[in-house]
Amino acid sequence: MYSIWLYLKERAKCTGKISDVRLGKKKKNHTVLGRKNTRRRHLLNLHIGDPSRNIIEIIFRTSSTRHSKNNRKIERVFKVKNPINSLGDFEEYRESVKKKAYDRNIEHLRIVVDGNELLLFYNTTMSCCSCKLKKMSELCHNLDCGVCRIIESGFETKEMKRNGIQLSANSDTCSNQVVVTNEKDVKKAAVVCRVIAGRVANTVEVGSGEGFDSFSTRELCSMSEHLYVNNPHAILPCFVILWD
Repeated sequence: MYSIWLYLKERAKCTGKISDVRLGKKKKNHTVLGRKNTRRRHLLNLHIGDPSRNIIEIIFRTSSTRHSKNNRKIERVFKVKNPINSLGDFEEYRESVKKKAYDRNIEHLRIVVDGNELLLFYNTTMSCCSCKLKKMSELCHNLDCGVCRIIESGFETKEMKRNGIQLSANSDTCSNQVVVTNEKDVKKAAVVCRVIAGRVANTVEVGSGEGFDSFSTRELCSMSEHLYVNNPHAILPCFVILWD
């Protein structure tokens, strides 16, 4: 699966052109902290048959351990068009993790090479999916839309600052954790993210966590249940999957 992701990462960059970034009027939002400067993101609707969508669907299904994994109906796939400065923050964080590992003589090749970049899922819901979407859509302003609020804030919310950002390598974990209410048009969603995990600590074995960049409840080599990341710059949202 990792080799498939590497191919997709090279073919479909998770950023938008400068011409795609449009600044809008500031709106008050008491639940989302956001970045100091407004950084517009957009969602690109990928139609059935799109090569990038095909690969994302394969990744989503192969990351499942269920026998019925092919029965999950994927309704929509969106590509997140991130502004250039968001990618800059992501790459800057990667370099800081690599430098820290080098300075401390940490013997972990992946950290030194790419900061130990992983492909992980963030589970949430999306409530604006009923709208008639254009090929390129701006994020909605519904405070209850998990996808739009997370992407808009760049994973900087009060709750995440307090508890860390929880991600998973297993799409089953996403499915099990998302609770969809009876509210109309609310769908389960998984945000596919590039994550700089850096030096990962096992929460069972490590007490203080000093010197680690993220925390895991299990070994990442075997589809860990959860990875907790504290720095939002370590995460770059790339795709959104809606399924039934």
